[in-house]
Amino acid sequence: MALLKSEIISPLIQCATHATQLDHREANVSVMKFLYDVVHAGRRQKDSPDFAERQALVKVILNQTAPQLIHSVVYGVIFVLPSYTISDISELLYEIKEVMPEVRERIATNFLKTI
Repeated sequence: MALLKSEIISPLIQCATHATQLDHREANVSVMKFLYDVVHAGRRQKDSPDFAERQALVKVILNQTAPQLIHSVVYGVIFVLPSYTISDISELLYEIKEVMPEVRERIATNFLKTI
């Protein structure tokens, strides 16, 4: 929760977004796990008293960072990364879809039209 509220979260997501195209197994897995955990924070422990606040924070973060993040991971999986990264990327995209389906669909559609 503290990380989601901190001012450093957007720069961290931006840095992780650039790192999504690393063709290094361990580095890519770590980056995808970090991104997955941030997005999943908006869906897990729904019975927790801070759930609504966490969900709102994740949505704010995704509104700021999702366009570039989705572009980077989809571009990476199509043109740069080896096939073993597909499962981690698909888990991340699934979480984004579950938290903000309308945003993910619009961003993915726009990206696919550009390629």
